[in-house]
Amino acid sequence: YMALAAAQSGMLAAFRKADFDNAEQMLEHVARFAKDWRGLDVLIALYRERIAEMRANPPPADWDGSIEAESK
Repeated sequence: YMALAAAQSGMLAAFRKADFDNAEQMLEHVARFAKDWRGLDVLIALYRERIAEMRANPPPADWDGSIEAESK
């Protein structure tokens, strides 16, 4: 559990800093745990999509790391 928590925390920190390369690397560490944690595959897919979107449409320099929900 501790390794998963560290990888997820690192991924989120990198994502919020707009360091999408490191966020993607850390996400791959998180993905190693997907078979053992129910629902983790959904989170991984969500962040893969968000990272791809942020690369295609980079956030402004003053971005605070938050994402506006576009659906429920």
